[in-house]
Amino acid sequence: MASQLGDAGEAERLFLLGYREGLAFIASVQAGKIPHEIMRTEVPWLMKLLLQGPTPDFMLGRVYEAAVDSALEDVLKTGDRLNDEELKKSIATRKYHNWNCKILGRNKSP
Repeated sequence: MASQLGDAGEAERLFLLGYREGLAFIASVQAGKIPHEIMRTEVPWLMKLLLQGPTPDFMLGRVYEAAVDSALEDVLKTGDRLNDEELKKSIATRKYHNWNCKILGRNKSP
């Protein structure tokens, strides 16, 4: 959302946070550190499908692509109609605040 708002610094911060946390999650899955019951009940089925591939970076790229598609779906267009820049920014701003993007990762040290 931050990239849609024109905040390159925040977009980079969120990207790097997702990258770091995503690789840590994949490493935990591969090492068997996440109990089967948690994987079965708490991890979305789509995430489990995307966690396949030759390398953790490849898997994370698949997750990133799906997340971006989902997050921007109604930002870029409404139905079959493309949204104008003002509407894109308005929808992105609402999502950014509703999803608490500003506070994500703030309680962790870099």
